[in-house]
Amino acid sequence: MKKAVMETADKKASSRSWKPVEAVLRQSGLHLYRIDSTHKVPKEKRHLEAVSVLHVVASTMRGHPERPYVFSVLASNGGLVYFECNDETTMNNWVYAINWVAATMSAPPLPGAIGSQTVFRRPVLPQGTTSLALVRKIIIKKGKL
Repeated sequence: MKKAVMETADKKASSRSWKPVEAVLRQSGLHLYRIDSTHKVPKEKRHLEAVSVLHVVASTMRGHPERPYVFSVLASNGGLVYFECNDETTMNNWVYAINWVAATMSAPPLPGAIGSQTVFRRPVLPQGTTSLALVRKIIIKKGKL
């Protein structure tokens, strides 16, 4: 079941009723199909819409007054859609899958660190004995700070 609540942040959906749909998460889109109980109509002809899951956040809605297993999908433009599942496990799996796809495909990977070295190597510091007395070394160090 699907219910469109908001089309954008400032525009309510034109049809806000619950509609039975079949959903398939493919690549970066949530494809919605009409339910055909006879299984005679091919899935391609039952296609309703494809909702992009890039830059969205899915979350469970605990305490919905009428429907116990509802989760929401909030888009970056403010669009809000509710989906109802049959049980809690299915609901949690959908939320996890949608958030995983959104997280992995929404933003490009971070660029690598600048430099030609692939492995960090501690720099070689000069070392050796000095002819200065301990007190003189401490005075010189404090002067550099």
